[in-house]
Amino acid sequence: MDQPLVVRSSAPGPKPAPCPPARLRRRPPQLLPAVATGSKSRDARVHAQLEAELAAVEGETHECTVRFFGQGLLSLCLVGETAGIPLHREVRVCTLDLCTAQPLLMAEELDPRRRTAFQAEATRRLHHLLETFIQEQGDLDEAESADLRAQPFELDSEQLELAQGQAVFPTRIRTQSRFVNQFFAGGVGPAFSFAELQPYLRPESPLRRLVQPPARPTPGRPPRTGN
Repeated sequence: MDQPLVVRSSAPGPKPAPCPPARLRRRPPQLLPAVATGSKSRDARVHAQLEAELAAVEGETHECTVRFFGQGLLSLCLVGETAGIPLHREVRVCTLDLCTAQPLLMAEELDPRRRTAFQAEATRRLHHLLETFIQEQGDLDEAESADLRAQPFELDSEQLELAQGQAVFPTRIRTQSRFVNQFFAGGVGPAFSFAELQPYLRPESPLRRLVQPPARPTPGRPPRTGN
């Protein structure tokens, strides 16, 4: 049954320090994007972190897609594929704070006082998403449907993806059904708009920058983006 999404206003608190504008470029055949923040040492740390994220993806063929770039944040989706029957596909998402060159771990970004509320709301949204899938398929057997309805929401601290105005938390679906596993191979999970996410964050979280006006570029050196 459809339920309205819960939207709460952002709690007041100190704002995180602004981050200087960064430039994002992709130079073929380079797989990972090149980031220029104005600091060579920080750029090197960002590149090392991206290389580490890519190395953690299993598979022989790799893809990298920039999902979000702005507010001093970079969110990527990394895919690895290994030929075989069936084809093995691994999807990994990562979000980096370009101000510190460190990955954002969602478990550390939550306000401890709001953790239980976030867990409950994320679980509700996941179950709504899976129930919609069950109804749309219409031909899942009872065991498959029961598996999906029993799925817990597990906050994997690294599974934070920013895309199209939303923060998505891909959740590993655990079921015996090969069809269902293949359908969700790319990852699926509850999504929160940037504004909806704010009440659950610690006051100084870099994710609070998502609802702040973008930093103005330095005159004469506008930021560039590219694929």
